[in-house]
Amino acid sequence: SLELTRKEKEELGASLGSDIPFFFTEGTCGAFGRGEIIRPLPDLPVIPLVLIKPDFGISTPWSYRNFSPDTALPDISIEEVEKILKEKNLQNLGHLLQNHLEPAAFKAYPVPPNLLEKLKALGAWGSRMTGSGPTVFGLFDTEDAAEKAEAALQKDLPASYRVIRSHTWNASSD
Repeated sequence: SLELTRKEKEELGASLGSDIPFFFTEGTCGAFGRGEIIRPLPDLPVIPLVLIKPDFGISTPWSYRNFSPDTALPDISIEEVEKILKEKNLQNLGHLLQNHLEPAAFKAYPVPPNLLEKLKALGAWGSRMTGSGPTVFGLFDTEDAAEKAEAALQKDLPASYRVIRSHTWNASSD
């Protein structure tokens, strides 16, 4: 009930945490700076996905302390992402996905880097580790493909791993 503008909410949110301003914007966005600078992008369609949550956690502070610029991929051009989103060429978007925190996590923790390859082998057109990990995700063309991947992963992975089928959300989702 504070009747703040979106910009005021974003500024207040950024003082609490770098990723908070993102949650005041509906739809697909690019986050820049520390995550506090938000740029709306053309909306993605709803995309089926499968998440794999290993049976351990990774501390976010640990992830950032162990990030090395030497292992970071070159930054992606936001114009390239915007072009792909406008064209709705999602497979090309899958090639641009990156997470600079993966190398340290995969080196220090028993996150099987092959989980990303397993997802791709099961039909994911893009896969990455989420945030500071250890959960990974795979993006699929259809709900049916995601459902089949979920079933295969549940058979193949340790029972202590959680395999969850879901989907992305966009501004027109209910």
